[in-house]
Amino acid sequence: YMACTDGLTGLYNHRQFKKMFPEEISRSVRYNKPLSIIMFDIDDFKKFNDSYGHPNGDIVLRETANLLRELLRDCDLIYRYGGEEFIALLPETNHADALLVGERIRIFVETESPLFLTKITKTHGVTVSIGVASLPDDGQDMGALLKTVDDLMYRAKRDGKNRVYHSGGVV
Repeated sequence: YMACTDGLTGLYNHRQFKKMFPEEISRSVRYNKPLSIIMFDIDDFKKFNDSYGHPNGDIVLRETANLLRELLRDCDLIYRYGGEEFIALLPETNHADALLVGERIRIFVETESPLFLTKITKTHGVTVSIGVASLPDDGQDMGALLKTVDDLMYRAKRDGKNRVYHSGGVV
């Protein structure tokens, strides 16, 4: 169990993502069903850790994971991809619907995070920058889709954070 989950958040880990993503892609192609991927990163997380300490940073990561579990469907696969990076794989979800999910995540984190952070920051919560990509338009395989969604997420960060980007622009 530990091998496939992240100790802090209980979400699937990076290794498990690498194993499951190709499987989801083949399933999607075989049954001709849509598949979307959402990648997001907690904005200014390094600064948060520097200001409030790593134990409080861990609280942010854990609570963000809980918000995701609350928001997404049971069939959606959620991963802690890296330090403050998360990925959600949305089976049978087309691009338009995935954008709505991305925007819901963005708003939910922005509005809910102040509630679990009041004791720590007194004033504010955290925000996330999000990239959304879908099979087959944004790539046919794991490498291409990951590159696309990663680029989009970084563009969202660069352009001011707290936004959702996809290949068609900003949501």
